[in-house]
Amino acid sequence: MAKKGKGNRVQVIQDGESIPIPSAIEMVAELFRNSGEKYGRYLVPVWNRTSRTLYKGKGDSLKLASKYTDNGDWDEAFSIWKDLSQSTDSTSVSKAYYNMAVYYELEDNLGIRTINKNGLKVTLESAVKKGFLKSY
Repeated sequence: MAKKGKGNRVQVIQDGESIPIPSAIEMVAELFRNSGEKYGRYLVPVWNRTSRTLYKGKGDSLKLASKYTDNGDWDEAFSIWKDLSQSTDSTSVSKAYYNMAVYYELEDNLGIRTINKNGLKVTLESAVKKGFLKSY
């Protein structure tokens, strides 16, 4: 049941409670505001929390780098991964490059110039050999 309330505002009585109904202008304004906020979320970058897993490995180098990251010393860990990326062991190289990619993401540096292309080739070949990738 609708009736006129204070200030000639239409109100609805529901379960014995008087609920005001917004005017047409207020409804349109709210619709535009909600639409604008929803559309704005597509235009404005939003930071979302996420987590990444780092390879710790069996080797002493990866374990030491893991301790550095646990203590917040990412630069020192990166130094170890960079040295490890020159290894002849393709598994260690792959893990080192993965961890380095996480570091670059953390530093908000996702440019391709930061990646050693030869090391990336070794990593991809290792992934193909182990069946993680079919080909590249």
